[in-house]
Amino acid sequence: MSPQASKFRESALASKLVTEDQLQLAIAKVMDSPRSKLAHPNQISDKRIASKLVEMKVISAYQADQLRSGRSKLTLGPYIIVDWIGQGGMGQVFKAVHKMLGRECAVKVLPLHKTTPDAIENFRREIRAQAKLDHPNLVRAYDAGEDGNVHYLVVEYVKGTDLRRLVRTNGRLSVQRAASIIKRLPFAGTDQDAVANHQCQRYLLVGLHALLRGHGQGAVPRWNSKIESPSSSGRNALASTSVQRRGHRRLC
Repeated sequence: MSPQASKFRESALASKLVTEDQLQLAIAKVMDSPRSKLAHPNQISDKRIASKLVEMKVISAYQADQLRSGRSKLTLGPYIIVDWIGQGGMGQVFKAVHKMLGRECAVKVLPLHKTTPDAIENFRREIRAQAKLDHPNLVRAYDAGEDGNVHYLVVEYVKGTDLRRLVRTNGRLSVQRAASIIKRLPFAGTDQDAVANHQCQRYLLVGLHALLRGHGQGAVPRWNSKIESPSSSGRNALASTSVQRRGHRRLC
């Protein structure tokens, strides 16, 4: 096996997401496969071992891709990064699990190349503003912190779709459908203090303006609102405050 081929095994063990016993078990399972004609464990490709570990639910598909590329740090503080959700103007959003609580959450990360003093202060303002919001139709802030030079915000993760995917899948929303989504956003007059109410109004106006403008351009941005897709019920969408873009899916 070449040095390049061993990259995954080294990264998997260094990440502490995979134990030596789990790695050896995955290798044994691949060797025992009826289709396997390999005579030695070192002949097994990293791709096959990674796929077997995903099948065994030891790691996620996203983690497997990252480990195969040689990255071994897939944590932020007490959070284990398990998937990539999206990317916006201020940063990237990852799905994570708290090590101790086992709770799924979404982690918004300020990329290292954007960690200027102004960007950091803006990110902290966003964190403090979101911490003051509490409404059934807004994802709630759980935590925030720094891991080395990486700044992050942890918010509620809710399974489901978002406006951008909804429009891309089903086409432009009808006026009635768009209105039914918008009316679920928070208005002033809730039980929150004046500052939080002001921020809710700002989120609403920004989201409404972006939705209307997005319809004109054939694309709808996402914001911090949980929506229902036609095929599901209840609160089921994680959203961020900016348009999702496909891009670099690495942690930092």
